[in-house]
Amino acid sequence: MDDKPTPIDKELYLWAYELYREWNLAEQRDRYLTAHERTPEKSWQEYVSLWEFAHRLSYEPSLRQQAEKQAALELYCDRVQKLEAWRNSGGRNP
Repeated sequence: MDDKPTPIDKELYLWAYELYREWNLAEQRDRYLTAHERTPEKSWQEYVSLWEFAHRLSYEPSLRQQAEKQAALELYCDRVQKLEAWRNSGGRNP
């Protein structure tokens, strides 16, 4: 089998990119025109809503990933404790 990647349709890509650019400009224009209507509370609510959405999309790490993260955290804490002990001893090696 030939494992070459599928070529990108240049015209389709450029068309989609132009639509995205237009959408992005419209969003920026809307934010500019409605800036006086935005309150800190509304901005905070939108931020929380976005965070919750992103959190729902995130995946649950595997047991191996969780174990690796825990081991890395323990190693970091151990090294910080050694550094603090070294600093408390005036920078002298024990």
